[in-house]
Amino acid sequence: MQLNRLYLQLDIAAGEVAHPELLGTFLTEAADAGIAVFAVEGDPQMVRGDGRTNALARTSAISRFQDAAMANGRLAGIQYDIEPYISPAYAFDRQAIWKDWSYTLEELHRLWRSNIEVVVPFWLIDDVDGRDAIERIQSFVSSFTVMAYRTSDEVIVEASEPWLNFGVLHGVNIIIALESGPVPDEVHRTYVRSNTGTAEVVRFSEADAVLVSDKPISLDRGMIYAFSHEIKVSGDRISFKGKLPLLLATIDRLRTTFPSWRSFSGFAVHGLR
Repeated sequence: MQLNRLYLQLDIAAGEVAHPELLGTFLTEAADAGIAVFAVEGDPQMVRGDGRTNALARTSAISRFQDAAMANGRLAGIQYDIEPYISPAYAFDRQAIWKDWSYTLEELHRLWRSNIEVVVPFWLIDDVDGRDAIERIQSFVSSFTVMAYRTSDEVIVEASEPWLNFGVLHGVNIIIALESGPVPDEVHRTYVRSNTGTAEVVRFSEADAVLVSDKPISLDRGMIYAFSHEIKVSGDRISFKGKLPLLLATIDRLRTTFPSWRSFSGFAVHGLR
């Protein structure tokens, strides 16, 4: 595996990029070694309010650094890894949040004055609101980095294929990202509709909420669910943590598959230590 890109989260101090001379020297040395260095920005709160204000201020600072830098000491670009679905508000306002996500990226693009890279979860293209947001921003996105966080060849291809097709259709580069950092095991709990149970679905005007109680609930009206079973999902199905040879072998195998799509633009490895 040949490294040709590096992503850095820059330190912003007093509204400006910290240590610009040192950063410029590093960028020059990286370019001489054939490595393109990108700034990476991202926080779930960047789609609204103070979070958006902070995102705009940081991008303005990075843009000023870029304008002042010598030609051989500039960033190769900027990538946004904004994951609003991690925010608690997402469950209550999905459609509006994806609109805010796309509008925020549009504002950031204007500040940067060039196309941007955007990181997305693989499932977003199958989400109605997410798909609309993707199509709103695709005209100024140079590449989508798709978090196809799985360790099985078959499942990685399955997660990546809709994006690679989208890239071909819209002329956008697609980078497939695999995870190699720590991912905890998950427990998935299944509930079934019942007259008595410990979970209740409460409907609001724009969203539903699930209330879970430590005691059984029994209502004449409402949507009550009883616990059925749970399964443990190993983090090994998501991350190659501690298995670098397996990661490299997987990438080598997939190199023969993904170039079939002209939108394929390489692999990214997240969490590599």
